[in-house]
Amino acid sequence: MGRRGFALVFLFSAAVFVFPGLCSADAESFRVFGTVTEMDTGIPLMDAVIAIGPVTALTDARGEYWMDVPGGLQEMEVSLGGYQVFRQVLDLKQDEQMDIGLETKAPPIDTAGIGLFHPIELSELREETDYPAVLLKIDDLTSVCPPDMEPTRVELWARAVSYGVFPDWAGGLSCLVPLFPGSNSLQLRVWDADGSARSDRPRSVELTWNHMDFCAVLSWDGAADLDLRIYSPDQELGDPGAASTYTPSDASLESIAVKELAPGDYQIWVEPRRLPEGTTKMMLELLLDVSLHGVDLHVFELELSPDQVDMPIHVATVQADEDGLKRVISAEH
Repeated sequence: MGRRGFALVFLFSAAVFVFPGLCSADAESFRVFGTVTEMDTGIPLMDAVIAIGPVTALTDARGEYWMDVPGGLQEMEVSLGGYQVFRQVLDLKQDEQMDIGLETKAPPIDTAGIGLFHPIELSELREETDYPAVLLKIDDLTSVCPPDMEPTRVELWARAVSYGVFPDWAGGLSCLVPLFPGSNSLQLRVWDADGSARSDRPRSVELTWNHMDFCAVLSWDGAADLDLRIYSPDQELGDPGAASTYTPSDASLESIAVKELAPGDYQIWVEPRRLPEGTTKMMLELLLDVSLHGVDLHVFELELSPDQVDMPIHVATVQADEDGLKRVISAEH
């Protein structure tokens, strides 16, 4: 997607996008491991793609990777959007450590004016929170970027997913990102006019919940404005003891969090408030039984036209039974 506005609905939690190396079926393979950083600053780079022969991996929050690769001659390629691709041919006869520095033409950024905040209390977060979302705020983008940098895009990366950082009501920029049980690593990336990028040092926030029953994340491209809604004939989701909401007046950002989903049917609706000319592509991700160990993910993709403004769309229904089992039923379109 291009511009990625999004609404969050948390009745839920988390995807784990770490791809360890895949073992080859060949008789002999070797471990290749190392760290990927910015060449000149040494900042670890999250979600860089490491490809060696048939094996692919992503770097973690420390910029580290590890993978088991067939022995012999193998081409290694390391890539990350906004950085120059690194290539080298390896002759693997033993385990190898390969630390890679990626080059970029963009100048370094200053991250002193960047902070992570509680979405409701607007208090600055340090290391942990009991709320399943975090609000990134940038007071002034010109204080982050040097004079010789012309920023064209700002993204916050988490779990190999990018979230757009857009202007907010206070005159700065902000981005609301869902948090999953356990440690959540985030990395800010700023793009220059020539397509080069610079990254902030990864930041980590611990969500103290061990489990969430359900979460939905809505994203779309273009200049649309979509609202995400959940309705249940049996449950009052607005009960402060069960859920919380956050809806700034200037943007479509919202979240609802429920640790334990009571038995019943929960209808997931999207309400288009503004749709530009042409087609708007939207994606709804439903996550069930999110824990430190995994998640049950369901993805729905729709195309919306301008004549669908103010026409609510029933996307899916989540059914939860007395035994805690859940299933997703797609609505007919």
